[in-house]
Amino acid sequence: YLLIRPLREYALGRGGLVFCEHPIKVGTKTAYVDLLILLAGLKFHCEAEASCHRVCNDLLKANANRADGLLIVTANLSIANACRRQLRRCPDLPTSSVSDIAVCTLGAAIAKIASVFESQSVLSERGERPIGTSTKRGPE
Repeated sequence: YLLIRPLREYALGRGGLVFCEHPIKVGTKTAYVDLLILLAGLKFHCEAEASCHRVCNDLLKANANRADGLLIVTANLSIANACRRQLRRCPDLPTSSVSDIAVCTLGAAIAKIASVFESQSVLSERGERPIGTSTKRGPE
């Protein structure tokens, strides 16, 4: 919770929708995302990890929920490096929807969300459609 709360506050301050311990379906089971952020037309899964043992599970959850990004937040760089190594060992997903995976400490995680938010805001100001949004209006 100590790693997730500042991300939650930052996203809320930027007008994002935030869900803590959000349930999702992974196959036939229910899993929980530590923090789900809907910001600037994008869906981010944020997971706080104290070790590298569950990062493949985090990737499966993000893929099952068709997240645009997976942000794994760790307490220090050594855990972040171990998580990156473990992610390289994860089995390939047949159709991965997760286009952006980052493993970092809290400060870098906030900077990552800020940079994505700022780049999407610039697109909106230019009249371009942010990534992950549809031009359709309702069911057809």
